Amino acid sequence: MRIKHFDVVSFIGQGSFGKVYKGIDVRNDNAVAIKIDTSNLKVLRNEVSIMNYLYRNGVYDIPKIFWYGNIDNNLVLAMTHYNNNLQDYFDVKGVINDTKMASIMIKCLDILRQLADSQVVHRDIKPQNFMMNNGQLNIIDFGLSTIYSFTSIDYNDYNNNEIVGTPRFTSYFSHCGEPPSPRDDIVSLGYMYIYLNTGSLHWDEIERRDTSLSVCDINHPDNLIRRELKSHDVLLPTLSDPIKNYMHYCYSLKCEDTPDYHSLMRLFT
Repeated sequence: MRIKHFDVVSFIGQGSFGKVYKGIDVRNDNAVAIKIDTSNLKVLRNEVSIMNYLYRNGVYDIPKIFWYGNIDNNLVLAMTHYNNNLQDYFDVKGVINDTKMASIMIKCLDILRQLADSQVVHRDIKPQNFMMNNGQLNIIDFGLSTIYSFTSIDYNDYNNNEIVGTPRFTSYFSHCGEPPSPRDDIVSLGYMYIYLNTGSLHWDEIERRDTSLSVCDINHPDNLIRRELKSHDVLLPTLSDPIKNYMHYCYSLKCEDTPDYHSLMRLFT
């Protein structure tokens, strides 16, 4: 199958929005990733809008857009293709040691700093969304991302009953229904560290319970258990430095606070 000047060569995966393929740009034989949005959720439209905005703001640790348009009433995006992500690396290498994790954290924090400088919250931080590229890391999947503003909403009246992103890595504060902010991304990054460094998260083994509630509802029984296990008083006693100090700082932040990314990076040097 050919889409514009891209030959689709293999299937990569799919999500709630649609499917992802590997393609080849017939003009130069370069590999590309092709997303086809078959939903009505406008996720791909939001992703393109956020990526263009970040590029204009000088954020380049993200995929490059090669083409975006409508094919057969489906939105299609051709962008940079990456071979591996941090989950792939973990699947091959196993638990990642402290030294390697420190390097990963510093790179990830610098990327999140750039997003926050542009007032972007990613909202789906997880190993699958950090791509490895010649020793560098790039972040992908901005379909759920948002531009935040602490002046456009009364945060005291904010109440969100839906979790955005992947519940396993969702910030504790999102479980509590608080507004999205850069704090959530760095908290989720801390969970990612724990997972990659130990091989599991304490809430991985919770017993699944039947309910009519959506799996993304903050009141879903599974999410109530996750919220408890992610709380400061339950989670932090199970940790050791440097991630313990990191998470203590993250949990001490208020929603509207700007994280001190450079101080967090120094925890891993």
